[in-house]
Amino acid sequence: MAAEQSWNSHRRAQSDQDLSAPHGRQAVRQPDHLRFLLAGGGRCRDVHAKLEAGHIDFDTRDVRVHEFLADIESLITAQLQGKGLRYEYDECDSGLAVKADAEKMRQIMLNLLSNAIKFTPAGGKVSIESDVDGDKVRIQVRDTGVGIPADKLSAIFEPFIQLDRKLTSVHEGTGLGLAISRDLARAMSGDLTAESTLGEGSAFTLELPRGDGNAAIAPSVRQD
Repeated sequence: MAAEQSWNSHRRAQSDQDLSAPHGRQAVRQPDHLRFLLAGGGRCRDVHAKLEAGHIDFDTRDVRVHEFLADIESLITAQLQGKGLRYEYDECDSGLAVKADAEKMRQIMLNLLSNAIKFTPAGGKVSIESDVDGDKVRIQVRDTGVGIPADKLSAIFEPFIQLDRKLTSVHEGTGLGLAISRDLARAMSGDLTAESTLGEGSAFTLELPRGDGNAAIAPSVRQD
């Protein structure tokens, strides 16, 4: 019970901070190209509706995982430094590839990493690792944050579901971002799952079809 109260209190405090001091020292700004995934309102609902109706195009290619993930770090460095977090990337084989739309894959990964950073206290750690399971590749984002109560874990991927009545729209938007991220993963013949231990942290796993490393390319994910 005490741990769950800590989880709710941490999210309320983070919400108040995000809303009351968007330009303050403690605020962690989202990358511009990620904000539409995390924002509530019509724009995000639009994306979700288009996904549900199959009206979003996918440019599926073989993408080299190592190069893709190595580039991701440059997009989250400021957020990590702003929270005083450690970051670890367990490098995978350079020839490992997935079949995915690189832009959609980037949106998913940045959503997961941004959430991990937001809900991990200063001094904690965010890490990425990957492995192969038959014809699937699993990319896992793990954090040492506050964790998610077991009775709320299944709800985090549901669109427009409020996890806690005392949470603000900022966190409702994050929930919608996870719903969209899972829809994007499934539209690429993959999936997005989560596991968590309250008070210890969470792990989100993006699963995608394995690609041909010899034919793969790794378009840059760096911001202009």
